[in-house]
Amino acid sequence: MRLNPSLFTISRMRRWPVSNGILVVVVVFIEMFLHYFPWRMILHGRELPRLLAYGLGVLGLMGPFTAWLMERGNQEIAIMLWAVICAGGLAVGLLYLFDWVINQVWSRRESEQRERLLQEQLDGKGKSA
Repeated sequence: MRLNPSLFTISRMRRWPVSNGILVVVVVFIEMFLHYFPWRMILHGRELPRLLAYGLGVLGLMGPFTAWLMERGNQEIAIMLWAVICAGGLAVGLLYLFDWVINQVWSRRESEQRERLLQEQLDGKGKSA
């Protein structure tokens, strides 16, 4: 598959409908708003959870893009786009859950080992006294 060089020419950019530029500007402003929104104030000093930040960022990009697609009669593309976005989001969420579970297992094992070592040390001191 070869790329058509005419897709990247200045003359092609001049034929861009105004709505394309408006879409890009709207997305930029939404992402700026999401980035600088005072999340910590609303969340009482806590950071916005990473998965939620990812989700809001994707919504900020894909919400306007979906509206743009629908306006042009590309409903099938919009549906597939959201199917892919949801599948990707679900995969990331499940991987975060998996990482959390693994971390809990390792933390429990380390805690049990520490407790066992401390108990051995205490038992050893009690016998020598």
